[in-house]
Amino acid sequence: MATYEYVCAECGRFDIRSPIGAARPQLACPTCHADARRVFSPPMLGLLPKPWAALAQQEEQSGDEPAVVSQIPPKAGRTQAAVHPALAQLPRP
Repeated sequence: MATYEYVCAECGRFDIRSPIGAARPQLACPTCHADARRVFSPPMLGLLPKPWAALAQQEEQSGDEPAVVSQIPPKAGRTQAAVHPALAQLPRP
């Protein structure tokens, strides 16, 4: 189920929950029964945790303004794994 938003000239905005793709461009207002038109609003990204919201914003921005780099960024916070001693005894090609 998806939430669709409509606006009535008399009563203002109201939401309707209906199956995805089943929203009509106009609907009768539940209060005054006048025609209300469907309006589009941004998704509720304010409810996302801050790291997810920042990632979504960065992803959206990269579509219009991709970051250009001149070299591979360093591996921050990663240490090289220790090599097992048995691997050193394997034959090399």
